[in-house]
Amino acid sequence: MENKIEDLKRFILDRLCKEEFDIDFSFNVGIEKDLGFYGDEAAELIYYYGKKFEVDTSSFNFKIYFTPEEIIIYLLRKILPCLNPKKKELTIGDLVAGIKAGRLDEEVINASKEIESI
Repeated sequence: MENKIEDLKRFILDRLCKEEFDIDFSFNVGIEKDLGFYGDEAAELIYYYGKKFEVDTSSFNFKIYFTPEEIIIYLLRKILPCLNPKKKELTIGDLVAGIKAGRLDEEVINASKEIESI
């Protein structure tokens, strides 16, 4: 599993076009909040993550984890936070749990959150 975590780290760095992380790479790092993936970039990240790590992402509910790409919606939500519905935070730990389970869905993500909090 250690190799898979290193592969995941390299995969995310490649998607960010970076050599190293600006922050510590840990299980609680948020994909949108900390790494800045949202909209189309986030959709591509999840799609290619599924392909690379053989994770079924067909039941992953994208819109509850990521802000849409549309610039007007994005700017309105930044200016008027009351228009911004609370998003759940997808983390590196959730992606690792998805690799272990072979799928990324609410059941796997919720189980991942329970383990992290113990």
